[in-house]
Amino acid sequence: MKLVKNILIYFLVITFMISIGFMASSCKTEVAEETVEEDVAEKTVEEDVAEAKEPVTVTFTSWQANSADAWNGLFEMFNDKYDYITAVFEPIPDELGDYNTVLGTRFSIGEGPDVTQLHIFDRGLLYFTEGYIQDLTDMDVLKKYGESSFVGGKAPGGEKYGLPFLSSGNGIYYNKDIFAEYNLEVPDTWAELIEICETLEANGIQPFIGGGLDVWYYEEILFPGIAIKFLDGEEGRQKLLSGEIKFTDKPIIDTFKAIEEIISYHNDDFLAIENGASYELFFAQQGAMKFEGSWLERAVDPETQEFEIGFFTPPPIKAGDPRYMQWGSNFIGLSSNSKNPAEALLLLEFMSSEEFIQGYLRLVPAAWMVAPGDYEYISDLTKEIGELAMAGPTVNNPIVEKLNDGQPSVFQLIEEAIPKMIAGEFTPEQAAAHVQEGLEIWYEPYQN
Repeated sequence: MKLVKNILIYFLVITFMISIGFMASSCKTEVAEETVEEDVAEKTVEEDVAEAKEPVTVTFTSWQANSADAWNGLFEMFNDKYDYITAVFEPIPDELGDYNTVLGTRFSIGEGPDVTQLHIFDRGLLYFTEGYIQDLTDMDVLKKYGESSFVGGKAPGGEKYGLPFLSSGNGIYYNKDIFAEYNLEVPDTWAELIEICETLEANGIQPFIGGGLDVWYYEEILFPGIAIKFLDGEEGRQKLLSGEIKFTDKPIIDTFKAIEEIISYHNDDFLAIENGASYELFFAQQGAMKFEGSWLERAVDPETQEFEIGFFTPPPIKAGDPRYMQWGSNFIGLSSNSKNPAEALLLLEFMSSEEFIQGYLRLVPAAWMVAPGDYEYISDLTKEIGELAMAGPTVNNPIVEKLNDGQPSVFQLIEEAIPKMIAGEFTPEQAAAHVQEGLEIWYEPYQN
């Protein structure tokens, strides 16, 4: 009987343990099944979010209408990366009018772009002070740029409103074949440049080709490229802004005299033709040199180009003085009122990536990026100009900051003074006085 009792107890214990094990196994199975179901549910939500993203268009506005093919090709890379976003290049061509006037109007009526190219200093700052573009100061996209990269892209309070983008400047392009034919070398001084002009004229060669009908040429290229030499670089630029140097002082009068002198070696119809038309004359070898912005190479047709083009910075007045090069950067701004701010930021970040930068430099001649990196350039000429700029010293356009904040602006006054001087209506002294008197109306540092 005792044996039977023990067997019964043993049987009950075994049965209980098996039941516990089965229950535990069932619980584990249920938990595992629930976990799998939750994972599937989470995955489905993520997939649904991705699938639910509505197609988004972000726009980028620039003045580089002549590089549209390159931009469109680069934006295809971005569109492939983000299949629900379409980045669209919407340039403002010259025929629509002044870039900043058109862009400002679009922003004011709520039709501004999501991302936009900005000029340096006041013309870009305006959009920040008006609240059209964002403060980018704390954004990660700016961290790889040194502080010097933001000169001309910061507000007076230190806010950084622009991503440093492309650099450009000006200098003198020359026909290397003509120089070689007459045993001419790149001049080391202004006097040597004038000697070259005399040699070319004596041999029936037009020294310089240019077009002064486009008045922007004076404030963007001719005046700043020469003035920085008489101002002695950045220090003089700051003195001009502070009023320590005025337009009626010797450095600026000497600038006007040098402009008058160099224009005397230009084509006789300089005032009558557009700058673009003078490109064609230079490429047709109707002149040996052209004082031009660093973007001239973009107009070169490799299939028809018959001579090698060289470049040098305007030489100093005295031998041994610094060979200043007018050089500055432009910026990219992010709209404050974009309907798709997250996607607009993605486009801005893409435009600072090595993938974009190298792609741009391989497609567009006469292009130099501010972003640090070791990049390949489309041509030897582009590389040569970039190396000159890197070697320095470089100076920003001395009349692009502050002096255009009121009316009449320095740009307007320069556009009036230089053509009148070329036409013989003003002496260099009168041209300088015309600018000074106009600025004294509103620019306080010149009123003392």
